[in-house]
Amino acid sequence: MNKIALLKKAPPLTLSMIGGVILLAACASPTPARLAISSADEAYDRAISADSAKYAPLPTHLAKDKLDQAKSSLSNKDYEIARRLAEEAQVDARLAESTALSERAQSQTQEIQKAIEDLRRESKVR
Repeated sequence: MNKIALLKKAPPLTLSMIGGVILLAACASPTPARLAISSADEAYDRAISADSAKYAPLPTHLAKDKLDQAKSSLSNKDYEIARRLAEEAQVDARLAESTALSERAQSQTQEIQKAIEDLRRESKVR
């Protein structure tokens, strides 16, 4: 009897159990954690490039801490914890980046408005 015929005769519960074992094996592998850490690293680098340490220090700090913890958990083979921490770090890094970009844009807008006001005052004096 070939394998396909055997699988067709297997009760649905057995197939569900096989699927569950495969799913658990996938979750317990380091690959999802490594991918999550890589994505979090990239998000953190983008946040730093956006001057998040200056404009959004708290989420930047949280992202770095969680990323370091994720890497440590990966080293300890706690793959699920590593993946979860990396995902949280990525969210914090994205928040830091978007906050930094927003704050920087507001700061630039205020500088431009001040320059316009200065020019208006100068034009009235002449």
